[in-house]
Amino acid sequence: MRSTIVRRLGAAISVSALALTLATVPSSAAESPQPFGTTSSVVEDRPNARLATGADLAATGAARSSGSAAITATPTANVTKLKPYSAVLNSPTENYIDLDLWVSDATDTASIETIKLYLSVDGTKSSAYDVWWDPDLEVFFVVIPDTVGLGKAYFYGSMIYYYPELEKARTWDSTDSSSFYVRRDVWVDDLSYTLSPSGNTKTFYIDGMKIYSPSLDSFTALSKIKLQYKTSDGWKTKKTIYLDDEGDGSYTFVRTTKFYYRLVYGTTSTFIGFNSGPTPKI
Repeated sequence: MRSTIVRRLGAAISVSALALTLATVPSSAAESPQPFGTTSSVVEDRPNARLATGADLAATGAARSSGSAAITATPTANVTKLKPYSAVLNSPTENYIDLDLWVSDATDTASIETIKLYLSVDGTKSSAYDVWWDPDLEVFFVVIPDTVGLGKAYFYGSMIYYYPELEKARTWDSTDSSSFYVRRDVWVDDLSYTLSPSGNTKTFYIDGMKIYSPSLDSFTALSKIKLQYKTSDGWKTKKTIYLDDEGDGSYTFVRTTKFYYRLVYGTTSTFIGFNSGPTPKI
């Protein structure tokens, strides 16, 4: 049996996968603040993951291939396309890049033992990373440390390894992948709001809004976040709320007209961004 890899489960509330549900608006500020929603995590458990093999490539290739060329006895593989999906750093050792991987129809996939991919992030090339297969999610992926850097990335080549009994040396394929991003994860302890009895005075609370720091292997306070309201012309910024050293902050204002509100921080090339989703019209 091949070795397995289990994704580390963290206590962080991962904003990038937050599935938000909204509570009933309180009639008084004396009542408990209403949460923006429930919590979820981008960190998935992959207990059955194993190194990808030629059999995995053959299975996915059969489903994705548009050609009909016969498989030959030639053990040399030809990678025709790599499509990775953006990565989110939240661990020093186990951060996942899911990807689609195609080989040519004529490839003898039975001869392939495994494949390694070579990564470039923000112009800096790093080591090769094994391609893994998750049979439950039916997805290929690689595992990277948080030291790879941040920003725009791509795989610039593949090293294909063959079964020893075929006595075939490893081969290099220079096919580049499509580009993707390596970004930092964010999490939050709590988001909530209260209304005065009249509903005109509104207070929004942010508790423990943090962003992952690769150098510290911890989540550190986010400095600010925007409170926005929705108009017929789209979302407008009401206030940029600055947060303290714990990632906490609040903002109180009076407005008689009712709007939908949300808390947002825009996605960048190194930060996944945050969008709380709208409140009820308050």
